[in-house]
Amino acid sequence: MISGCLLGGFVPVAVYLTAHSQPIMEAGGVFKAVTVTPFLVLLILGGLVFSATSVVRWGYQAFGHSWAKAIGFVVLVEGTLILSPIQWLSIGALIYLVLINAVATGTTLALDKRRHFQEKYATARAFIPKPVTGSSVSSALQTTLLEQTNPVLALLSSKRGAEKSKLVTKGRKI
Repeated sequence: MISGCLLGGFVPVAVYLTAHSQPIMEAGGVFKAVTVTPFLVLLILGGLVFSATSVVRWGYQAFGHSWAKAIGFVVLVEGTLILSPIQWLSIGALIYLVLINAVATGTTLALDKRRHFQEKYATARAFIPKPVTGSSVSSALQTTLLEQTNPVLALLSSKRGAEKSKLVTKGRKI
């Protein structure tokens, strides 16, 4: 979650600083105005696209599932960030965008990681042979034999045991 917040929050800051570059100091101590080059425009547009996709999804949820409001919000906030000559207004837009992008990217990464592990273990469970029913061999012995022959099952059993031990604290089940 933290890495997602850092990744998502970095983009609006980079776009703001790139778009609002003040004169920069060169090696000789001489100040020189930054000229707008196609490369700088490409950096700004890339950041705007990255940010706009997150903000429009957020706006859609926040504004009652209205695409018109979501897109209008994105145009207003992203445009204010880049084009507003009023510094405090531009910084306000920057703060909004940092917060929205940080939370959106952080939650996306966290949910994708969770989904990845759920899919991974669901796939592993599909390859576990089913125990034979109706035989005289006990189910505990069948599980032990399967764990010895199937490393995936052994891994899943050890994970389940670890999860159960985490749920028991101070002699009480949670």
